[in-house]
Amino acid sequence: MTRVADRYRLVDQLGVGRSSMVWRAYDDVLGREVAVKVLSPEVAQRARLLDRIRAAGRLRDRFVAEVYDVGETEAGLPFVVMELVPGRSLGSLLAEGELSHPTAVTVGAQVAAALAAAHARRGAH
Repeated sequence: MTRVADRYRLVDQLGVGRSSMVWRAYDDVLGREVAVKVLSPEVAQRARLLDRIRAAGRLRDRFVAEVYDVGETEAGLPFVVMELVPGRSLGSLLAEGELSHPTAVTVGAQVAAALAAAHARRGAH
């Protein structure tokens, strides 16, 4: 799979887990870089998945990546197109060892702000 929905050109894989693969991609229609998360078949079977994706798409907060699009790949797997946020993942930071106290406090505050925004919209992750 090198393209999704005849619009998103997958450039390189940013991460992989049990539930999904995340790709840096290029949106050929709008001419910008995006993140494309392709969900695994196991996750795709879960109930209420589309409701969660729609709730995330309505969420606006500076600590939450914006959702641009949703759909299904040619293989029938759900995908979500999101804002590509520059920087390193929390997982890569933690792989290097413990976070410094100031960094841990900053990350914790950002996660708390994102959760507060989700709760305010009645939809928590």
